Amino acid sequence: MDRSPERTPPPKKQKKPRTHTVHHRASSASQPRN
Repeated sequence: MDRSPERTPPPKKQKKPRTHTVHHRASSASQPRN
């Protein structure tokens, strides 16, 4: 019961912000670097 509620919110909430941060960092570093 503790694994279902704890494993569902962390992967869904951490996966969305992580992809956005990586994309934002790569776009910002790619534009000024190029």
